[in-house]
Amino acid sequence: MTLPDETKLLEAWRAGDAQAGAAIVGRHFESVYKFFRSKLSGDVDDLVQQTFISCLEARASFRGECSFRTLLFGIARRRLYDHFRERRRGAELDFTTTSVRALGTSPSGALLRRDNLAMLREALRELPVDSQMLLELHYWEALSTEELAQVFEVAEGTIKSRMFQARARLRALLSQRGYLVVEPSPGPVEARPRARERRTETHVGPEPRHEVRERTCAPKSSAPPPTDP
Repeated sequence: MTLPDETKLLEAWRAGDAQAGAAIVGRHFESVYKFFRSKLSGDVDDLVQQTFISCLEARASFRGECSFRTLLFGIARRRLYDHFRERRRGAELDFTTTSVRALGTSPSGALLRRDNLAMLREALRELPVDSQMLLELHYWEALSTEELAQVFEVAEGTIKSRMFQARARLRALLSQRGYLVVEPSPGPVEARPRARERRTETHVGPEPRHEVRERTCAPKSSAPPPTDP
């Protein structure tokens, strides 16, 4: 779908066209739901609803300079931060250093599945919220560096630096558990299989793929199982 079509749908929805609103929600519901579901155990439905409703108030923010998905995830990011701040009133929260695990939340049990995606999700939840969000939007939603810069409201150079740091942290966390992570695309990093590895390929999104390889010398993971992201 082209940008003008999405713009017309949004304008029609603001004008009271329920079918236009249903079309927008239908196209993007799954992505927004997954965005919140990977970080929270409750309130997911309410936050999804708040995100779409906020689109109706974003007339000045969406004039074609960015994609609709960029606008949508930018709103979702702010709703998530507001949610955490409301739960931790009076606390100073820095989402560049504080993880979902530290905030005392856990993703829905519906995420769990018996494969290596469980280990990947567990490691992501130990990253700072911003880093988790950055990797998920880049790999699972295929947002470009430019789009991520618009979502996070920072320069593209800052996104590249944060992405490098987030990947390094994720690799370290997985390595501690006896796993390697391979990022064929869009990320530039690709790890080659070592001599004595049992290779397991795991899809973490429609496109592209993350590949998690379990080392044969490491004990099998007993982490709970997650569903498709």
